[in-house]
Amino acid sequence: MKQTLNIKNMVCDRCKSTVLRELEELGCDIKTVELGQIVLNKKTGIQTLELEKVLSKHGFEIIKDETEILIEEIKIALIKKIEKSVIELNLGGKKISTEQTDQTEFKENSNQKKLLWSVLAINFTFFIIEITIGIISKSMGLVADSLDMLADSFVYGISLFAVGGTLIKKKRNPKQN
Repeated sequence: MKQTLNIKNMVCDRCKSTVLRELEELGCDIKTVELGQIVLNKKTGIQTLELEKVLSKHGFEIIKDETEILIEEIKIALIKKIEKSVIELNLGGKKISTEQTDQTEFKENSNQKKLLWSVLAINFTFFIIEITIGIISKSMGLVADSLDMLADSFVYGISLFAVGGTLIKKKRNPKQN
């Protein structure tokens, strides 16, 4: 008797290999592992609670609600459609596959952060100088340019968040490394 489990947050090949590895370690008799779904050859003696615990440490969860299953199926269909569309655009890009790693420690790239902080400080300093002089001299051109520099500063700030956020996410959720 087959047992089908619908899994939330399985969105890439890496997710599939992580789930497959965990199921094999639990001794499950696996028929297929697809995005969002696992089919076991027979009902296992493994408790659902134990399986949920193992999957949750990688950010996955077993879906039981029919509405959530439908939402996950739509999400997976969209992912596949987007991947197919990108390939059909034929822009010279290619889908890069992921591979399993046991790496759990990630070094922070301090050079990127230092550079972004430097550029952010310089840009924001010029914004302050330019807006001050623009207001004093009543020059709308300087005020407008200073606001452009402020927008650039926001971009550098967001970049800093992304550089730090990616590292935090890798440490917290190794399934997406």
